[in-house]
Amino acid sequence: MKILWKYLWIRLTTTLLALLTIFSLIITVWDISERLSIFHDEGIPVSKAITDYYIYFTPFFLIMIFPLLVFMSTLFTISRLAQRWEIIALYNGGISFNQILTPILLWGTLLSFLQLLFSHLVQPAFADKKIEFEQTRLGWYLPTRTSIILRLGENTTMWLNEFDSEKKRGYTVLMDRFSGNKLEERLRANQLIWIDSPNYWLLVNVSHWKWSENHYDVFKYDTLPVYLNITPSELKEVAEFIDELKTSELQDLIQKERAKGSSYVRELEAKLHERWASSVVLLILVLMGARIGSRKTRGGTGWHIALGLLFGFGYVFLARVCLMIILSSSLPAFTGVWIPVLIYAIITALVYKLRM
Repeated sequence: MKILWKYLWIRLTTTLLALLTIFSLIITVWDISERLSIFHDEGIPVSKAITDYYIYFTPFFLIMIFPLLVFMSTLFTISRLAQRWEIIALYNGGISFNQILTPILLWGTLLSFLQLLFSHLVQPAFADKKIEFEQTRLGWYLPTRTSIILRLGENTTMWLNEFDSEKKRGYTVLMDRFSGNKLEERLRANQLIWIDSPNYWLLVNVSHWKWSENHYDVFKYDTLPVYLNITPSELKEVAEFIDELKTSELQDLIQKERAKGSSYVRELEAKLHERWASSVVLLILVLMGARIGSRKTRGGTGWHIALGLLFGFGYVFLARVCLMIILSSSLPAFTGVWIPVLIYAIITALVYKLRM
């Protein structure tokens, strides 16, 4: 059995390394061809782009598709063994499929833990370097965030139409203070300008409404200094830096955004659950690939690969659809992210039972 384990591990690992090499070259060459004119305009040699940018960009992208590459390598390797009658020879030698599956699942489990490490620690570090190059060398910095809703306190909310994190300035501000369900005060300003730490801001061209039982008073100010429990870094576009946050930092950000009533909480929670789900779905796809590829068919390996592509991209499509539902409805992030994983776990169980 030790010989079988070693043989399967070598075949699976070499196939995976070959796929990683091929996709690395495809990703790098394709992206360079798309951005060659940009590099030329910015005066960046291709060799410099490879050492300063693609050394981070390519692994960052590979980590995203790593479960699919493991799935394809498992499917291709086991399918090749089946087409060359090696699986049948093992059966005739008294070795059951479950005995063949054991080293494959152990190999998949090790890769699953590796995917956890990649998703939670390595990928954010690569994203940090990638984004830094894009902002400093390519000028791909989009500092403006629009339509921001925040809760500043238990009874106070703020709506900001637009915030420019480069200028540290917001435009069209509404701040409301409630007592129960009753609006007591409203501040409206054309601009919100960061003054200094800690959390001092300046409102420009301000209208201030104060309601009493039977009437309201209106006050006008050219400028009004205010203290707000927010900083410019908390108002910048979350999508700009979400990928470069480690899991502990992402969890802290979720707590802060939830406390402020931010609309970005769902997106952040979905990203956090995706990091955990990627390692689980990797193991599920390993089992699916081993089960599908173990049966010799007339279509040969080509049929197995086609079927694998269908299942692989089917999962990607299903995951994207669920993410869109999370962001556009009241579906909890946990449910939306783990539904595709559960569906594919059920499909894998059915494939395993039927192929037996």
